Amino acid sequence: MDTGDLYKELYFHEMERRDRLNSGLSFPVGLVALLTGAALVMFRAAESSLSDWDKVLIILLAVVALTLALASFFLIRMYWGHEYSHMPFAEDLFNYTEDLCGHYKKQGVSSVNASKFAKAKCLAYVEQQFSKNAKFNAQVNDKKSKFLFLANAFVIASIVFLGISSPIYIYTQTRHKTEIQKIEITNRSLAVTQQEQNNQPQPPPAKEPEPTPPPSRLIKEHTEKPSKK
Repeated sequence: MDTGDLYKELYFHEMERRDRLNSGLSFPVGLVALLTGAALVMFRAAESSLSDWDKVLIILLAVVALTLALASFFLIRMYWGHEYSHMPFAEDLFNYTEDLCGHYKKQGVSSVNASKFAKAKCLAYVEQQFSKNAKFNAQVNDKKSKFLFLANAFVIASIVFLGISSPIYIYTQTRHKTEIQKIEITNRSLAVTQQEQNNQPQPPPAKEPEPTPPPSRLIKEHTEKPSKK
């Protein structure tokens, strides 16, 4: 393999590396979207009541939001705004060779030698451009690879903090349901008690005593007034 083929291979290697880096964005972008949705669900569940565990959960979710924001930033920086150096158009190289050939002919060089010198100089220029562009594109790919590494690091950090938040979220949800069930059972017991009290048979009203019949009278003849037994 001569140097020309080496430079050419390195140039196309960096272009393939660019494509692999760009295609590697889909997985972390999907993870960021998924983790963002999970964090929003947890936050909406935690904001209704602010107990100590809810405050801890909100703090952890704030850290998750920060890591996801940084991951999104580096993903955007990795994908957007990078320039790559490409080889000149083939037609422009052909015209350059023809112009060189004409230039040499004007200097008194024969047509055969002028064409040979022009092609040799054009090939040397192409090798130089392959080498130069391969280096430039390698530097761009290195920068993009660094951004992708940072994005993946922050995605992993968000997964860790979201994993720490999950048991707290489950505990708060279980606690809220237990409190609701206690309230429902208490209210239901109170309602049942009141209903039982309402359904208890009322004692019969007190009966009034029957009228007392008049007693017999004892009367002594001619001497005393009548008296009752």
